[in-house]
Amino acid sequence: YFINEEFAFYLSFENGLIKRSLNISYENTANPSLGSKARYKDYVRIMVPQNSEIAKVRILSGGDILEQDPEIEDLHGRREAGVVFEIAPGQKKVISFSWESPAFLDFSQKGEYKLYVRKQAGSKNALINLNMIPPAGPKYGSTPSFSLTREGAYVYNTNLSRDLFSRIYW
Repeated sequence: YFINEEFAFYLSFENGLIKRSLNISYENTANPSLGSKARYKDYVRIMVPQNSEIAKVRILSGGDILEQDPEIEDLHGRREAGVVFEIAPGQKKVISFSWESPAFLDFSQKGEYKLYVRKQAGSKNALINLNMIPPAGPKYGSTPSFSLTREGAYVYNTNLSRDLFSRIYW
């Protein structure tokens, strides 16, 4: 009831790699006078392509940064990575996952990149911000439509009221 979430996804294509990161911001709005009953403890995981290399998860709280090895499991053709974290009442934290995989993409020919974000059942309609920095050259389009916000960067913002499927094509 007291937890607000917000997601920021970053995507770039560099040196034959697809680099991605997902920052999940949590805020516990419970009154601190509720004590330990208002502490929020969760296990958060991401599901990524099985050929992905996953970096240490960064947990940002105030000015502190904690790096943690995620639990990683290959399952059903994908790689899953997760961490346990806790947030006290009145506290904010950002859980940051980063991963990369080989880019078998040829930007000199027509192609596409697909992103699927699954909404957690029962969760609130959290904000999600998708950010893409494609390689220079081709003309890009997307479904839903991304906005060109600065030279070479595309952004799409929405509420995660249901699963989100995004297609970027060139």
